[in-house]
Amino acid sequence: MSGSNNSGLGAVSVYTPKTLTEMINTKAKNPDAVIFGGGTYLMSRDGFYPDIKPRDIILTSHVAELSRVYHSDKYVDVGCAVTLETLLGTGSYIISRPLDNALRSLASSSIRAQMTLGGALCTDTIRFSLPCYLSAIGAEVEVRFFASRGRSGRVRTSSRWLSVPKLYGDNGEYALSANAILTRLRIPSQEGLKQFYKTIGSPMHESTSSVIFALTFNDSKGVITDASLRVALPVAGFFSSTDFDSTLSGITLPMRTAQINKLGDRLAFELKSSFPKATGIQVERAKRLLQTILFDLNTDYLEF
Repeated sequence: MSGSNNSGLGAVSVYTPKTLTEMINTKAKNPDAVIFGGGTYLMSRDGFYPDIKPRDIILTSHVAELSRVYHSDKYVDVGCAVTLETLLGTGSYIISRPLDNALRSLASSSIRAQMTLGGALCTDTIRFSLPCYLSAIGAEVEVRFFASRGRSGRVRTSSRWLSVPKLYGDNGEYALSANAILTRLRIPSQEGLKQFYKTIGSPMHESTSSVIFALTFNDSKGVITDASLRVALPVAGFFSSTDFDSTLSGITLPMRTAQINKLGDRLAFELKSSFPKATGIQVERAKRLLQTILFDLNTDYLEF
């Protein structure tokens, strides 16, 4: 293919497209090929390395459009091949301190320098912390959809911006079809936003007991507004409920103990109802995280 290289690795071909158009055309002609970013997830999967299964690989690292960072007053646009470490450096003026601290706690600097944003969002059957945290602040992803048309095999594309939860199915699995590629991530400013992030356990090694939790909201004179609660259970589900967010929004501080306990019980009920694979310890951890944050908010409000 013009402008790209491919090398044999056993029965596997490795493509290195230079442009997004070239990458999409390559994927359209090789629908089973694996999009490969930093490899921090894929390289740890059984059967991928060193005994790579016979699936072609398309590298994103040479595609300039996917490595760009664009700043505006209200958001930062980053290509999906940008690493987490690069985001924390170039997006420092718009990434809040709580989010910066939470993202830095996810991995060592060497892993962050390898881990791409697109790769962290597109893991197939497991959810990690990044999509949960970014979803809570209203981040969106640009997705390019493509299809071959006519005898000429010409590839036509369209693009759409999706909220992060739209990438996943009912059980939290990656739900976009093979003819879709994530290209950009738009992260809005978090100015004035109160944020709470917590990952308990290791999503990779303790997937049935770990919990990823994010809660953001605005505080308007003791009234919670624009609340956004996200809970990721790595292999069980991704919780995002507009009804629950609406319930949290409008709450006046300080809250009664009975009200906090009721909200914790409701979250536990919704997690158990929505995600059959959720374990008891995950449900209890998520419930207690919410209750602890709300009790702490009460304390802070009363002290102030």
